[in-house]
Amino acid sequence: MVDSSLNEARVYQRMTEGGHSVPSEKIYSRIPRTMENIKTALTLVDEAWILDNSSEQNRFKQIAVMKPGRYDIKADPMPDWVRAILPVEIK
Repeated sequence: MVDSSLNEARVYQRMTEGGHSVPSEKIYSRIPRTMENIKTALTLVDEAWILDNSSEQNRFKQIAVMKPGRYDIKADPMPDWVRAILPVEIK
């Protein structure tokens, strides 16, 4: 499972800027559902860009691009969370 600490830090930052809070338990509980939703969405689209925005230095690191009949893996090593959502034939 993906670590929720980055999500929690972003919620805290949003709160300090006047935004709303989300309980840690709710953040953590949303992760599995979100990952399943991404897996489903990947089966419904013609093209998908998978980005990792967990780094301050590289805010939108391209991990993979999926197009009809082909895929391009851009990250080596591939993050575990990405491996978990990709279709079996791509892993």
